[in-house]
Amino acid sequence: MYEDTNGKYTFGGSGSSSTKWNILVDITEYPDLNSEAKSEDNTTLSCQQHTYEPGLPDNSGSMAFKCNYNDDDYERVSKLKYKILHMAVVFGGTPQADGVSIIPTGGKIVSEFNARTLYRRLSGGAGDRRTAEVDVYQTVDAKTYPVGA
Repeated sequence: MYEDTNGKYTFGGSGSSSTKWNILVDITEYPDLNSEAKSEDNTTLSCQQHTYEPGLPDNSGSMAFKCNYNDDDYERVSKLKYKILHMAVVFGGTPQADGVSIIPTGGKIVSEFNARTLYRRLSGGAGDRRTAEVDVYQTVDAKTYPVGA
């Protein structure tokens, strides 16, 4: 069974927890949200085969959320550079009348974490749409939730 990507958002909030999130940017793509766990080789000379222990998950330093570029997002998000935000990735939700916030519905917060952000304009060719990327640098362990829980 496939999952529709319509209604996926990335948010910035405030404090240590939030039930209403502000939309950071309207994204076109999101990265893998569950970091790949590395394995550590702990094989000794007496082992008949290699043995491994689970290592620490690694998100390679940042997660890149792709978006369409616009000047308003660039100005707003650039002011947040190096500030730690409490963020969440939410599947679905109820957009609010202000147009910049959303209330998650149905327990669909997928990942919640503190992070710093960097908004980058990406290159493009003649006639291409202008794209950008918000790089999210996680500063603490993420809390992840099963979808629909």
